[in-house]
Amino acid sequence: ASLLDNSFDGYILLTEAMNEIVNKFRKPNIVIEGIAVIEEEEQKKTQKKRAILYAGGLTHDNGIEILLDGFVEMDQPETELWIYGEGPLEDLVKTYAAKHPNVIFQGIRPHEEILEREKEAKLLISPRFSNNEFTKYSFPSKIIEYMSSGTPAILTRLPGIPDEYFDYVYVLNDESASGVKKMLTELLLIHQKELDSKGEKARKYIYEHKDSLQQGRKIITFVRQIGRGGK
Repeated sequence: ASLLDNSFDGYILLTEAMNEIVNKFRKPNIVIEGIAVIEEEEQKKTQKKRAILYAGGLTHDNGIEILLDGFVEMDQPETELWIYGEGPLEDLVKTYAAKHPNVIFQGIRPHEEILEREKEAKLLISPRFSNNEFTKYSFPSKIIEYMSSGTPAILTRLPGIPDEYFDYVYVLNDESASGVKKMLTELLLIHQKELDSKGEKARKYIYEHKDSLQQGRKIITFVRQIGRGGK
């Protein structure tokens, strides 16, 4: 570890907490959570469907059980849950889908298709548990993808996500099936115009601060500073 600590003049990090592990000598660093590819113009209006979408790994850590249980307990047959992804809980998802017609398992699909479906959904959700140690050192790429879609996202307060992101999403503080049920029930009562406004503010935030041009400028400026001895 000491060899690595002394081998670099600066660090480009995914989260602030990574400093504790890889940058023990507190050399210059910058945090770049991710890079978005997003169009500048306001999105064309997409016909929304009464659906909640999840895309990602089908694992316990990602909160798949509480998502499935909370959604089913909500008991709204007219609302659909679209699940994209694969993982060890795939059979569980298929079991729920077989018993509940409004739980729709999509599996692995082309990325372009998922992006389009994210725009069609009413809400996007990522109920990953925040108490796992690794969440301090990770920033899920799905967060930027969700926020870029213009559809409002529901996220847990993962320690690896900078605080400013939470101004533009709905925060799931109660990481349980009952918490999911309560939040989805409340949000589905909100007028679509208000949901659209929330999603559009998130999309603009990503475009203005996290797109490839903005993030690239930050990296170039940082590298130049390192080249000038950190001045």
